[in-house]
Amino acid sequence: RSADTRRCCATVPAIVVGNPGLTNEQADNWTVGVELAPSFIPRLRITGDFFSVSITDQLGLVGPAGTTPTCFDSPTFPTADFGGQNACALFTFGVPDPGNPGQFIIPSVNPITGTPIASNSGAPAAVQQPLNIAQAAFPNINLGSTELRAISVGVSYNFALDEVLGAMASSWGDVSLQGRGYLLRRFDTFANDDPSSRNTARGEPENPRFNTRVDLTHQIGALTHSLQWFYRSPTVLNADTAPNLFPEQSVAFEVPAINTFNYNLGYDITDNITVRAIVNNITNSDAPLSQFQAVDVDINEVFDPLGRRYVFSVQARF
Repeated sequence: RSADTRRCCATVPAIVVGNPGLTNEQADNWTVGVELAPSFIPRLRITGDFFSVSITDQLGLVGPAGTTPTCFDSPTFPTADFGGQNACALFTFGVPDPGNPGQFIIPSVNPITGTPIASNSGAPAAVQQPLNIAQAAFPNINLGSTELRAISVGVSYNFALDEVLGAMASSWGDVSLQGRGYLLRRFDTFANDDPSSRNTARGEPENPRFNTRVDLTHQIGALTHSLQWFYRSPTVLNADTAPNLFPEQSVAFEVPAINTFNYNLGYDITDNITVRAIVNNITNSDAPLSQFQAVDVDINEVFDPLGRRYVFSVQARF
C-alpha cells in the first residue's frame, strides 16, 4: 500500500490514566407530567411531560485532540494545566521507524541516526512524519455542564368507523390514531461550568427542535394496515450562528425539514400464522444530510441512503 494509506490507517498505542484532581459529577433532574382523558370524548387520551436535566462537572475521557492544543497554546508551556494534570505530559512524539512499519523511534530514548526523513512539503502539520504521536494518554477530566429542557406530548384515540359514518360502515372496522411529539426547548453545554462559554446544541442536526411520529391504523377482521409519518424540523450546522449570517454559510449549513412515510400491512391467515408486507420510505425521499453528520464531507451524503425499500415476512407461532 502507499505511504499515505499506511499513515491514514495506522494505530497509536494509548492508555487510560487516572486523575486525582477530579470532582464528583452532579445532576439535578426532575419531571412533571399530566394525563387527560375527557369523558365527553371516550377513548381519547392526551399525555404531556416536561423534562429538566442539569449536569455539572461532567466526566469524560479526552485524548490528543484536547491535550495537544492545550499544551502548545498555553502561556505556561510546557506545564499547561489540563483538568488537574499537565497536558504536555499526556502524549509523546516519535518519528516513524522506516524498518518497522507501525513502530516509532522516540528521540528522548533512542537517538535518531541515518538519513533524515523528508517532510511532506505543503501538507498540513498533522500529517508531517516528524509530528506523529507515538503514544497518547486519555485522562478523565471534568468537562463542563449540560442544561436540557424538553416537552413530550402524546395523543391516542380509537373509534369504530360506524360511529362516524353510521350504520353503512358497521362492517368497515376500527381506526386507531396515535401521535407523539418531542419539543426540545433548550440544550446547552458549558466548558468548565462557565456560563460565558455556552454552546447551543438545540436546532443542530443531531438535536432538531421538534420531531414527531404519527401512526394511523385501520383494522378490519384479520387485516391490519397502518401509515406512519415521521417529521424532523429544519436544522443548521451551528445553532449559535446569527440568522443574518446564514446566507454566508456553505450550502450544507441549513438542512430542511425531513418527512418520511412508511406503510405496514399484516394479515392473520390463521390464529398462528401472520403475513406482513412493509414499504419503508414510500416517497423515496433521501433528504440532504448536513456535513456535520457526513462521514466524508466531500460527497453529498443523505439522511436515508437506502431510499424506498420493501420487506415481506411470514410469522408462525407454535
